[in-house]
Amino acid sequence: MASYGSYGEVADMPANRLTRNPDWLLHTDAAPAWIQYVTAYVGIIEIANLKAGETVMINAPPSSVGIAAIQIAKMLGAKPVAITTSPEKSIVLLGLGAVAVFSPADAELPKKIADLREGFGARVIFDAVGGPGAALLQSAASVEAVHVIYGSLSDENTEMSAMTLYAKRMTVRGFQLFKATDDPFRREAAIDFVFKGLRSGALKTGDLKDVSVGSNRRVAPVSRIEPADRQDRRYCLNQFPIKQENNNGT
Repeated sequence: MASYGSYGEVADMPANRLTRNPDWLLHTDAAPAWIQYVTAYVGIIEIANLKAGETVMINAPPSSVGIAAIQIAKMLGAKPVAITTSPEKSIVLLGLGAVAVFSPADAELPKKIADLREGFGARVIFDAVGGPGAALLQSAASVEAVHVIYGSLSDENTEMSAMTLYAKRMTVRGFQLFKATDDPFRREAAIDFVFKGLRSGALKTGDLKDVSVGSNRRVAPVSRIEPADRQDRRYCLNQFPIKQENNNGT
């Protein structure tokens, strides 16, 4: 990501980092879609192979990728369960499509997850956090579950029970997005899936300025962020003025 700067009006990018935007999709909707939805696509569909009717626990669901995971799970006919430390976000997460919202510290989590699917645990864990809470999530998982870890928001060591892992024959997988998108076949499959979801309306990236995501925070659309960004850049440039040469070259 650091090899090619894209924070500007013009960018020099390799062709395999680009896709043509269709006429029916606004650029302001397309811009945030790719990291958000392709990350969730690779983890939930490519790696975990989530199916209709199955339950997926999504840790850190208010993030852009977490919201994408909820929408993709709904699109597949699966049951997305939001796992969050912020109960005030429950109404928003349920409105986005989560079938339930639970705390990652709830000792009753295994029973609550099992109750959602006739005694079966979650077949997929989509986890941006890791940390000591991983063991409880795995205890709420089904036999042969897949625990996909794509982030480390916790600054503590990730704890797992060896007994749980072998008793449930679980798979724990990490991944890096660009390892998937560098493969042309996997990249095209992801692009096709995201375009279909956006066009059908199953995936939405529109203006969320009226959706509360916390006690004093709101999601701002690009149109509101961009002018402030330009002002910030002008301020930064003014702090480091370019010395003008005179006719004598000094």
